[in-house]
Amino acid sequence: MAEPAKLKSSRVQTIKELDQDIDRALPPASEIGVDLSALMSFLSPQEQVQEEDVPWDYDLELQKLASQMAAEEEGEAAEAPKKPAKGGAAGASS
Repeated sequence: MAEPAKLKSSRVQTIKELDQDIDRALPPASEIGVDLSALMSFLSPQEQVQEEDVPWDYDLELQKLASQMAAEEEGEAAEAPKKPAKGGAAGASS
């Protein structure tokens, strides 16, 4: 049996890098006549939504996911009502 292909880690841009790229790519909203004040009033400050970059171990994450799925399947199987055997007395009337 062939071994599955390994995921190659690819670097994802940070929020700062994305912000810098968008600042260079888009003109300011005031230049194009768009008022974003209504939107901006509902946005949370960046400091409140910033998360620390944590590297992922893909093999570990897949193992956790497989374990959770197996546990859910076992739970569903245990909760499923037992079906009567075919040809039983339940449907026989003569």
